[in-house]
Amino acid sequence: KSLDTLHKHIDDIPRNIPILFFHARNDCLCYYPGLEIFYNRLVSDKKELVTLENNEHLVIMEPGNEKILQKILDWISKIYKKKDEDNYLKEEITLK
Repeated sequence: KSLDTLHKHIDDIPRNIPILFFHARNDCLCYYPGLEIFYNRLVSDKKELVTLENNEHLVIMEPGNEKILQKILDWISKIYKKKDEDNYLKEEITLK
């Protein structure tokens, strides 16, 4: 339902706001391909999708969460260092 709301308002999201998505490919509660569709439709100058291969729904509470938290810190630092960068790349990381 929340993804439906995001799709409905996708054109209202400012393109200069940095957006970081984390999503587990094996998430049984949130449909991963749905997020990919949203990510690809999103017109943003600074967006990044981190796909987690060995996690489920509660990614920050699962083993390996320190890698996720470090990625968040690195991403925030990157925003401050590279404000003019066009697009962030999709990235896949393996935890566990």
